[in-house]
Amino acid sequence: FIYLYCIWSNIKNFSKISSNSFKIFCFCEKMVEQNFLINAVYKLKSLVDFIFLLTFRLLYWGRSKSQNTLFINTGNIGDLIISGKILEVLGNSESDENYYFLVNEKQLELFHNYNGKVRLLGLDVTAFKYNLIYRIGFLTELKNKNIGRVYNLTSVRTTWNDILALAIGATNVYCYENTWKTLIKVFPKKTDSFYTDFVSKNIFNEYDRIEHLIKNISSTQQKQVNLFNNQKSVKKYEIIISPFSFDGNRDLGDEFIKEITEHFNDKSILILGSTEQKKKILLSLGKNVFLSFGKFKLNELYSLINGAKIFIGIDSGLTHIAIKTNAKVIAIIGSGNYGRYLPKPNDNRTVYFFDKCEFMGCEWHCKKDKVYCVENVSPQKVIGEINKILLHHENS
Repeated sequence: FIYLYCIWSNIKNFSKISSNSFKIFCFCEKMVEQNFLINAVYKLKSLVDFIFLLTFRLLYWGRSKSQNTLFINTGNIGDLIISGKILEVLGNSESDENYYFLVNEKQLELFHNYNGKVRLLGLDVTAFKYNLIYRIGFLTELKNKNIGRVYNLTSVRTTWNDILALAIGATNVYCYENTWKTLIKVFPKKTDSFYTDFVSKNIFNEYDRIEHLIKNISSTQQKQVNLFNNQKSVKKYEIIISPFSFDGNRDLGDEFIKEITEHFNDKSILILGSTEQKKKILLSLGKNVFLSFGKFKLNELYSLINGAKIFIGIDSGLTHIAIKTNAKVIAIIGSGNYGRYLPKPNDNRTVYFFDKCEFMGCEWHCKKDKVYCVENVSPQKVIGEINKILLHHENS
């Protein structure tokens, strides 16, 4: 009923999304795993989206046979860094077909310096999920691009995400197999049957998936386009720490941050995070420690991290950016999604820390009172690794 009310209020007001409905759904998303009724609301939303998908597929019964290709990934920063390999590989393509890459418009800034052939498209995710008028308009725009082939690279494929791929009249539509155990979705097998086929079958790691896909769609060995350009004007720090996650369920604690910064009080250290995460820093830090919350643009993060000697992060998007830089990366990844994103296969430069747990692969829906797979990684282990890296820098 909440969902239907929100849809009605948006149609009635002809706005992208009413503030009341937005607040309601932000609350619902936080409570989704704590309340059966909230789960029911999400299933209702998925059902309404499924009905919409069926309706639009009937409306767009004609299929485009064009060679224009659309890649979709509406995930977070880490997802885009991994699938962004497509932008690099196809950036200098000599093919006559058009390539498009659709992302959440909030993440478009990440690719601000990209100048390859693939055209980037931004989606207002909130409006697409909850505003019928915006949704129909956006799908019509995609339909008009005459796209004949779609690759949905989104790892967490909710029904509204499937609509983007399946309701624009493409002849061949591909996706990854869903390997998420906690995804709330009605008729998942029926929805999957609308796709032409799965790509990168029986592959769990996201890095391995994209590499396998690229081998199958890119036959020529052309020079790749850089996803990021290094900006020399960005200030340099010796150590950068990114201790917080997007959803806050695997953060590094205050005591961890305090021990690291106090031990290396002669090094310039930057604590990095988003504007919303600033309130999580509850302790006073030394004069050598600088705080940056929301001060840097997404396209500046690569250069910022690239200028550091050491990056310390968690299972988050910034760690995936750091892995692409020249900085030595220490990643405290826990075991919630172990193997899905990190460790990156064949990555000998990054040091990974995690504590094994009997619930490995819980997808960060922890059944314990604390996230021990992260918290049991002691600061002393990390300090020891930092000392090794700094010693190597001094001797090189």
